[in-house]
Amino acid sequence: MKKSKLIGLVILLLSWAAVTPLSARKLGNMPELSHYSTFYVYKNRLFAMDPQVHVDIYSLKPFRYIKQASRKGAGPGESIRSPSIMIYPDYLYLYRLGKCMFFSHDGDYIKEYRIPKPHLHHFAPLGDNFFTHNITNDKTASNHELSICTYSKKEGIKHKKIVYIYVFPIQKKKDNKIPYSPFKKFVRYSIVEDKIFIPDPDRGMFAEIYDFNGNRLSRINLDYEKIKISEENKKKIKDILESIQAYRDTVDMYYLDMPDYYPSYQYATLDNGKVYFLTYYKKGQMREIIIADWKGKFIKRSYVPALTDIEVVSCAISNNKFYYIYENEETEEWELHAEDIK
Repeated sequence: MKKSKLIGLVILLLSWAAVTPLSARKLGNMPELSHYSTFYVYKNRLFAMDPQVHVDIYSLKPFRYIKQASRKGAGPGESIRSPSIMIYPDYLYLYRLGKCMFFSHDGDYIKEYRIPKPHLHHFAPLGDNFFTHNITNDKTASNHELSICTYSKKEGIKHKKIVYIYVFPIQKKKDNKIPYSPFKKFVRYSIVEDKIFIPDPDRGMFAEIYDFNGNRLSRINLDYEKIKISEENKKKIKDILESIQAYRDTVDMYYLDMPDYYPSYQYATLDNGKVYFLTYYKKGQMREIIIADWKGKFIKRSYVPALTDIEVVSCAISNNKFYYIYENEETEEWELHAEDIK
């Protein structure tokens, strides 16, 4: 059982305790989605990444389904595993196991090429260089790093000029088992215009922004109040997980690492010069969003419709709008909702 599938199990919790959202505006139905879809919004397009490799593309105004980009396979425009994704002004970029694929924003296949480093988790264009998420051989401090490198077909990836910019903490084993958190940790770094945005909830209400040369432009590190997980919710989470056969099949590999507090935030993004953090704090049936400018200065708190305390919301923020999917229990279909962030 792969860890990515385990993380997807948590998203399965979403639909089981849904509460009708308050005052959210429904944009349309999305029957193509699954419990495990993650999605991104760029201008008038929504890109829903499904674990079965494909990307479903929608227009937001008017709301309509456009096309599916990529699919499972080894041919042109296909991938054998779920790829990483980056959205650029002129194209959609997918990468997996050394295969770099380019599509239009409407899902039309453009081109692809391969690089001689299939173990890279991510390899994305970054001006004249490339942005990489690499697995390192250093087992003492970390086994993941984000970096900037150069590449050419003749010379390959040149590691001599890599600018080291970030490390993910290594996971400590217990009784030779890997810890499994019931909450999906958000580390969805992105390239936004001329900046690299790297959030890290393990370090608090925290994110860093770099330029394309690997120089840190800013560090966002805001004060926040820890939210304790009630014993009742801990039991709910544990019971739901243990009811899923796929989770029970992993007991020899993973152990449940139940925290005492919710993560500092569930989702973060950089959009139009502002950084948005979706937290687990609730005010009635509304979830908190903390907003700062890209240099780290706090701006305000806002609130958007929520589902439950234990829920990981599949969401995106763009142009000061909060987009999220909601499973309608009557129709058994996913719906896209949007709410202005006030």
